[in-house]
Amino acid sequence: MTDKLTIHDCRKVGFCIKGVKRACVVHGQDFKTLVREGLPLSEMDKLDDISVKRACDKARERIANGQR
Repeated sequence: MTDKLTIHDCRKVGFCIKGVKRACVVHGQDFKTLVREGLPLSEMDKLDDISVKRACDKARERIANGQR
């Protein structure tokens, strides 16, 4: 299974849904896919965005704690 960034990770670092939707548009990501199944961390790491990095760090913390 590929490790993924979820909408919950984004919310845990304080991002509002409107802001996450906007970031998805800016970075060419599908918001609905993020909500339904998450986006691969390997793809998100390629984006040059400090906010995305914060959310990815939260996802990695969740994964390291054994939560999927």
